[in-house]
Order: sequence, then C-alpha cells, then structure tokens
Amino acid sequence: MRDIFIGREEEINILRKRVDSFLQGYRQNIAILGKTNIGKSYLIEYFLKTYKPRNLQSIYINLEYINYSSFNINILYLILTGYLKKETNAVNLQEKLKIVESLLPEINKYLPETAKKINDFLAKKERINFDILTAIINAFIKDTGVYLLWILNDYTKLADFSKKMLSQLSKYIMGQKNIMYIFISSNERRAEKMLSEELNLLFGNFEKIYLKGFSAVEAQKFIKIKLGRIDSVAERFLINISGLNPFYLDLLTSCFKQNQPGANIDYLSFLRTLNLCLSDKASPVYNVLQAKLMRLKEKFKDVYEVNKYLISIAEGKKCKNEIGNSLEIESKNVARILNKLIEEETIKRNGDVYFFADNLFAFWVSIVLKARMFCPYCSEDEIKDITFNYLEEKFVIFKEESAKSNIDKILKLVRLFGDENIKINNKKVLLPTIKRLRVVDSYHKTMKFIIGEGKKYLIISFKDTAPREEDIQEFINRCRYFKGRKLRKIFLSLESVDENCRLLAKINKVSLWERDEINFLMKIYNQPPII
Repeated sequence: MRDIFIGREEEINILRKRVDSFLQGYRQNIAILGKTNIGKSYLIEYFLKTYKPRNLQSIYINLEYINYSSFNINILYLILTGYLKKETNAVNLQEKLKIVESLLPEINKYLPETAKKINDFLAKKERINFDILTAIINAFIKDTGVYLLWILNDYTKLADFSKKMLSQLSKYIMGQKNIMYIFISSNERRAEKMLSEELNLLFGNFEKIYLKGFSAVEAQKFIKIKLGRIDSVAERFLINISGLNPFYLDLLTSCFKQNQPGANIDYLSFLRTLNLCLSDKASPVYNVLQAKLMRLKEKFKDVYEVNKYLISIAEGKKCKNEIGNSLEIESKNVARILNKLIEEETIKRNGDVYFFADNLFAFWVSIVLKARMFCPYCSEDEIKDITFNYLEEKFVIFKEESAKSNIDKILKLVRLFGDENIKINNKKVLLPTIKRLRVVDSYHKTMKFIIGEGKKYLIISFKDTAPREEDIQEFINRCRYFKGRKLRKIFLSLESVDENCRLLAKINKVSLWERDEINFLMKIYNQPPII
C-alpha cells in the first residue's frame, strides 16, 4: 500500500493547518487514535513526505521498541541525527547506529551550546530528567532556529514506564512551547483515559483525530487500482469482509494479485482465491489472523472454550443470553469471558449487544476457525474443501441480500430487532421487537414510512437521498397520528443531513441517522452494509 494513498484528505488538512499555526506561534497538540492497521503511521509518513517546511524538524519515536532508561537518549539521538542529515548530509542510514557521544564532535562544530548541554546531561548519568531535556532542546532551538514536531507512537506505553514520568511529561508539554506533539495509539480506551487523566493539561489539551477505514467509494477505487476488473458482487463482498480496513484490503488484494496476476477475476476464481487467502497456512492473510488468535491463547487458560465464544459471536449471536444459550453456559460465566474479550479488544459491547471489533477476523473465525474446531481430524485439503463450502454459502447469501432494494434491507433489519438497548450518537436507544410491519409512501412519494407494531410503536422514515426540512416536517406530522402511544421515531437517510434538518429533528425528539449509523446497525445484526 506504500505506493497508493487514497482518501484521508480531511486528516491531512487538519495536520497541515495545525502545523502551520504552530509555526506561526499557536500550538494545538494532536492525538491520532484508531484500530491496529487502520493506517495511522502511514498517514504520518505520507504527511511528513509531502509537507516539509524549512524551519520544522520532526522526531519520531515508537515506544514499542525502547524502554524507560533509553527514553531521553533516544530523543536526543533523533534530534541530532535529524539535524545533521538535513543540514550537513553528515549522517546516512548506516551511521544512525552510532551512539549520542559519537555525534558530539560533529554537533559541536555547528551547535556548540547544544553540545555543551548534552555533555552536562551525559555526565550526570540520569535516565530521565525533563529539566535537563528542556534545557538541551531550548539550546538546540536557539542554535538552529527550528521548531520541533515530536511524534510519539504507541504512547500509552508511557504508563508502563513510570507514573512519575507521566506527571513530568505533562508539565514538560505545558512548559515547552517550541514543540508540537502528535501522539498515536491503537488502544483507544487506554489512550482516552490517559488523555483525560494523566495528560489532561490545563492549557494545550490534545485535539483528537479518530482514524477510520476507507469509505466504500475509496475502497472501490483502491481495489480497481490493485486488481483491475473484478466481478461487481465479488468487489462488494471483499469490501464487506475487510470492514473497509486499508491494511486488510491491501493484504487481500495483494494475495489475489499473487495468485491471479493479470487475469479477470470472475465469480468462481474469486471464491477459490479468497479461500486460499483465508485458509492456506502459507498465506499472509491466514498468518495475520492466526496471530490474533494466538495472542488470545496467551491470555486465556482454556482456549478451546474461548474459540467457541468467538464462533458464536461471529455467527451472529449478539446478546449475552443468545451466546449463553448457543453454548449451553450459565449467564454469569458468559459475562466473565465476554468481559475479558472486551479487555483484550477482540470484541466490543454496545448496550446489550456484543460484536467483533475486527470484521475480517470475525469472518475468518466463522469459516476457518470453525472448520478447524469442528473437524480437528481432517487433512489440510479436507479443511480447504470445508472452508470453500462455508465461503460459497456466505457469498450466495450476500449476493441475494445485495440484490435487494435498500428499503427491503431496512425492513429485514427492523424485523431483527429484539428489545435490545444500544447507544447511537451517545444516546441510549431501545430497538423494540416488532410483530407487524406496514410500509406507506410519503405524500410526494420521495420517501417511505415504516410503521412497526409491538409492545411499543416504531415509526421510521427512510430516504435514499438527503432530506429537506419539509421531509422532516412531514415525518413529524405522520408521527402525530400515534399521539398517546409509546413511540420510537427514527429518520434514516443514506446521505448527509444539513444542520437545519438536524435542529428540526432534535426539537421534535426524532432520532436522525445517516449511512454510518445504519451500517453500524447492519454490522451488529450481522447483515451486509448498504454500499
């Protein structure tokens, strides 16, 4: 994927604006948060390649590869080598293996004050001292006239170093105005906690960028660049199982390219190659997903039991009782395993509903892990035959569902509601069990009203295009027919809704959901997204 950069315009624009402002004297630090392999490091890599102000020097540290005692030395080393490489061409990649002391003679020629401060630091032999680090960096900035962009990847590992260090770093960030910080993390829950507690600064709080996957349009563009012609349903199927994750799309399309170079990818060849990608032990896709399973094995005593939970959830069991019933396990024991899986960020919980955090892993579990669990005595060739049958069955269902109109997809979704409580846009919503459904046209026949009856009434307006204020008003008027009844009012739109419509909906207590919210529901009810 290193030669393809698609989307991310909004995130790149934010980074450019914030760095421009920093160079003009106003600093806003940034935290980039998102799932593993969603493209956080690649975003920064691309940004630094395409944005190179003369008076800015970046230092990039991945905390996964350093420890507490080497923290300061690594910062100093990166500052010095970065300067020498940029200003004097005195450092090449091989010479980056040198230690800080060996760089001092060269630094002393250009930055005498900085070299003096570093010598003072090395003489004290302290592991972490932010006062001295501040003095060194101040001297460096004075000597060079540059501003520093400090990028710290996997920053939640700071908490594993020392609580005292976090406190010192927080004060350091507040006091050192000539450095802008970009913190990166895949562990969203822990990252949020650190930003709101240990790194919650009185001035200069972090602006958060939540990095998501591709849009459907971006994913289609990426697949076309990588594979050329491909069956349209197969393309949508690939987008669906990847969860719009750029890393997975790159991995899957690379696997296709290797196994079918230059060929048009039709229906059958698509399934055969995808089965190879998912089930062959030599496949990079298989190994990435198997590694996720192996990491779980280290956390649980009974991995066989956990595998059964994973298969149950991957096959669409979404609530605690459903999962317990499918496994014939008591509810209290179900909760214990589910909570541990949430801690490990394998699954997520939204209200009453549990679902996989990773679409492709869920898909792999429902095909490959299931085959290996239920047929442990089978040969590798027999396993591949079983997984192909599972895969073909899922593809046929997906093809049938994809052919349905959008309104039919919404109707099927509504029929799956079973009194689950979920959160959408930070608001708790009860999705009631519906016994009877009616669909009626709006006055101008530009949208559909879905009326569901059960213990509670549910009325949904659905529109493929962006709603107008008169559409919202017509829906509100329709809802008045049900005055005095317990009523859930939801307006669904596949396109963006403007602020006037939002305000009108809010005043009248109408839940307004767009494509992302609709597809979130599709995901947790194990249905294909609307692409």
